[in-house]
Amino acid sequence: MKTIIAIDGPDYSGKTHAVSSLYNFLSKTMLVERHREPGGTLVGEAVRDIVKGNSLSNTSNLFAMLLSRSVLLEHVAESPTNLHIFDRSDMSTYAYQCEYMKDNEADRVFAATRTILNRPFEEPVNRIYIVLDVNGKVSAQRKLECSDRDTADLENDAIEKAYSDADRLSGCYRKAVSKYREWNLAEPENITLIDTSELTIEQTVGKVIEFVKDRLEEIYAGNIRFNESKSI
Repeated sequence: MKTIIAIDGPDYSGKTHAVSSLYNFLSKTMLVERHREPGGTLVGEAVRDIVKGNSLSNTSNLFAMLLSRSVLLEHVAESPTNLHIFDRSDMSTYAYQCEYMKDNEADRVFAATRTILNRPFEEPVNRIYIVLDVNGKVSAQRKLECSDRDTADLENDAIEKAYSDADRLSGCYRKAVSKYREWNLAEPENITLIDTSELTIEQTVGKVIEFVKDRLEEIYAGNIRFNESKSI
């Protein structure tokens, strides 16, 4: 049975660093594939270039994300690897394109999301959602200190420009977590939100890894022993 671990959250929440660290940690124990959204396939990477490089309507961004995700999950379904880590996922689509833009299509997005998440797979998939949150003040400070994204990338990212209110986006992710529990898109205990505003990167990574270890140990009924011989 496949397991998908999705780490979502606003920019500068520590999300991508957490994804990398979690991948490195789990790779010492089992086969893992890492993906990013939008992206992860030739179609997905083309979509990524389009949405980040062009000022599109919210509806266009929504359907672009659904296209990228559909193709990526078809790849995941065909892959012999059972554990997959996503840098952003469907929860970000709900936070950005539904809650942030106050779109009234939430029920239709839910129907499309459930179809895309389940149709490619022959058996149920374990889904773990981790949202890393950050408030606007801290997000702005981290953006100024950011060294892993060049200036051109920051200035030309159409998605970042279109959804630029960090505090508002934080609230949207919190609503998304509540909605996903209501919709039963994953077991309630497999959905968590970690506020990283007062955490160091190391503390954030530690919380993410401990949560994932706990969930995987339950999913695999204790039949897993993590290799923790090397530092993260």
